[in-house]
Amino acid sequence: MNERNEVKIGVGAGGVLLGMNADEVISTLGNDYQKESFEEEKLFYLSYYKQGIAVAFTNNLVDVIFLYSGLVGGYETGQFQRFECQIAPSITMDATYEEVIDVFGQPLKEGDLSGADIPSKWLHYEGIGFNFVIESGQIIYISIS
Repeated sequence: MNERNEVKIGVGAGGVLLGMNADEVISTLGNDYQKESFEEEKLFYLSYYKQGIAVAFTNNLVDVIFLYSGLVGGYETGQFQRFECQIAPSITMDATYEEVIDVFGQPLKEGDLSGADIPSKWLHYEGIGFNFVIESGQIIYISIS
């Protein structure tokens, strides 16, 4: 696993660190992104579809890093390529809901997006979150915060 695929819970992933500004992220990941803004630029996302990563900013600082499995589910339409990573010895993008619970234990928060086109459920731990397809238990994305 190379540095570009490294994930540090609560710190960063893919060479991006929480707290970086947008220029630093673009310098790290490149210019091949799509930007989506909300609330007059206070909240925006840079989506790197080919790299399988999206970065959420609040007040121009990285707030959350999303790493995608490439699966369609929840509100994700499958635009993102797969981001290969390993979080723990047995947690990769191929891990299931049950495997995440076995490794991380009970989450601090959990919920679901049962109204989505492909219903999903999420688990949030300190510094990391997981979103899964309800039917299969497969990971849609991992978030670092």
